Amino acid sequence: MGRMKNALSIYWWAVKNTYEELFTIAGINLAWWGIGFGLPTAAASLGFPWLAIVLLFFLLPPPTAGVCYYAHRISRDKSASFALFWEGTKKYLVKSWLVAWLGVLVAVMLAANIWFYGGFEGGWVTWVQAFFLSLLVYWIATQMYLFPMLLSLEEEKLLLATRNAALLVVTNPLFTLLLALLLVATIALSVVVVLPAVFLTTGLVALIATRAVAHLLASYLERAENISPD
Repeated sequence: MGRMKNALSIYWWAVKNTYEELFTIAGINLAWWGIGFGLPTAAASLGFPWLAIVLLFFLLPPPTAGVCYYAHRISRDKSASFALFWEGTKKYLVKSWLVAWLGVLVAVMLAANIWFYGGFEGGWVTWVQAFFLSLLVYWIATQMYLFPMLLSLEEEKLLLATRNAALLVVTNPLFTLLLALLLVATIALSVVVVLPAVFLTTGLVALIATRAVAHLLASYLERAENISPD
């Protein structure tokens, strides 16, 4: 019950802050769509799907980092502005590519293993596929915490952030599951309604993820202080 309450509290906090920062977040969302999907959409409409995919891999990660950078400041209950979006986009240009490409690469490798073992017969195949599927789900859940964790580190090292994000999933499985369900429901509803997806959803999702990481790290710090000797 406590985990559910925490997840709902974080979700409500993100909704409340999205409303309070409505115009800034709407502008950031529009910039995210324009930078990340503008040229890829044009390339796809002109009949160049592979070029669209390549452009997407290069153009989408940086503004996503910018959104997370803005959300990171808000999640610490600090004032933020649209300028933070541009600052984060430029500052984390290379690291955003590394985070995105690593995430996709590992996901593709795990999905390829599921497909590969599907060509065999036998009862063991189901277990092997289930193993790789569970790893894939675990990896996707890790991505939810990865960039917020990177921004929370004093030394912003990708491998360290990946390890810490993975540990957050392992040590908080129910909380992570509830938060992931809320995120999926939010994205699905936004796609159906359309307007929230254009103006709000990216910022809202980033606020939820960054606040969740801030909450979990704060709880670990509090526990460590409680058990440390006087």
